[in-house]
Amino acid sequence: MSKTKKLNQAAFEIEVAISRLKCAKSLLLASRSSEHMPIALVIANLEESFGILTDPECTPEFYQN
Repeated sequence: MSKTKKLNQAAFEIEVAISRLKCAKSLLLASRSSEHMPIALVIANLEESFGILTDPECTPEFYQN
C-alpha cells in the first residue's frame, strides 16, 4: 500500500473517530461540569490536529497520487 493510500485510510478512520468524539464533547459541555472540561479540550485538540493532517499545505503528500 502506498504512503498516500495509507494516509487516506488513516484519515478516514480518524474522521470516523472524531465524529463520535464530537458527539461526546457536546454531551460533556452540556453537563457543565468543570471536571469534564479537560476531556473536551483534548477532543478539540484532536479535531485541530486532524485539520492539520488534511490541510494540503501542511501535509502535501496526503494529496499526491
